[in-house]
Amino acid sequence: MKKYIKPLLGVFFIFLVFGLIDSYRSVLLPQIKAEFNINYKFVALVFFLSGLGYIAGNLLGGELAERIKRKLSILIGIFLIFIPIIIIVFNRSYLIFLLLMFVIGTGQGLLNTISNVLVMSFKLKKKGGALSMLHSFYGMGALITPVILSQLLSNGVAWRNTFILLWVIYALLIFYFILIRVPETVLVEECIKPKSEMKIFKKGVIWFYLTVFFYMGSEVGLCAWLIIYLQKFHSFSINLSSLYLTLFFIALTLSRLIGGGLVDKFHYLKSSIALLIIVLVLLFVGLNFGKATLFLLPITGLFYGTVFPNITVALKTYQPHSSRIMGVFLASASLGAMLFIFLIGFIMDSINLQTGMLSIILFTIITIICLIILKINSRQLKSSLV
Repeated sequence: MKKYIKPLLGVFFIFLVFGLIDSYRSVLLPQIKAEFNINYKFVALVFFLSGLGYIAGNLLGGELAERIKRKLSILIGIFLIFIPIIIIVFNRSYLIFLLLMFVIGTGQGLLNTISNVLVMSFKLKKKGGALSMLHSFYGMGALITPVILSQLLSNGVAWRNTFILLWVIYALLIFYFILIRVPETVLVEECIKPKSEMKIFKKGVIWFYLTVFFYMGSEVGLCAWLIIYLQKFHSFSINLSSLYLTLFFIALTLSRLIGGGLVDKFHYLKSSIALLIIVLVLLFVGLNFGKATLFLLPITGLFYGTVFPNITVALKTYQPHSSRIMGVFLASASLGAMLFIFLIGFIMDSINLQTGMLSIILFTIITIICLIILKINSRQLKSSLV
């Protein structure tokens, strides 16, 4: 266990900074829209290109995890984020900004896959709890960002210059991983027959891909558009709208910290269905009854929290999987986030902001249906899911 402590701390820190950079994009959307004088569809391109890079990074990470040393894979991912961040500070072109978002997304996707593979390869008794803890660090990073950025922006700091803070943090991350040793633990799941690798798209696994695909449209769609929705549709201030996003990530983080110890004690699919039904009710009431019920939107974080770790561990429980399957699973999540964020922006431009946000309810319903299908078929897929 001792040899895993430093790499685990490093992976947790990676997810902490993931939360920072993802929340950066959401908080800075109004400034980016105003600076480049673009509509919501073009704003959504920021997420679309980031998501496209994320997908490429997820798939690349699955391959690199099996072909080169994992420490080198991690450093490659960090540098793919480190270099574009400093370029953003000096860039004035929207097209170049989009390209930089793609490269940053690729780095994030690569690190996401490698981090999940590392945690699943370590000899830990409660891997569900470990994954929940890992994703709770994402929430910690995401809840810090709105607080910091709202203060910096309110005090006149240019939005580009705020990226210098991220650049310094990634520099520290590079030095940390250069100095530590990352165990090249071989996954038990990798010791399977080569032809089973061709089953990454077999029927049972595809339902997991579809579930996480639509799920990300729900969770990430809400995170991405919450600030613009509150500012433009309900006339919230920068500080108040940022506070709502911060509260969402506080709820998300608390859920993963508290739920991390419980996730291995409950049925992964049943608990996810129950949690998302609660989310569905909160979204419906929060979005349809005016300002008085908007406080329910951040509360959804309490119930979103452990769903993604649940689905991830359920996949492993059903089908011992290689790094490639993990890469495709995470790429499906990235694809969902990318497409649905863009779709919400398109609906906002074509119809209105309210209709765009209401589409998140539809994504949640479809996710619940996918989970129910998985649960119904779980006895045939693998008895240990029951």
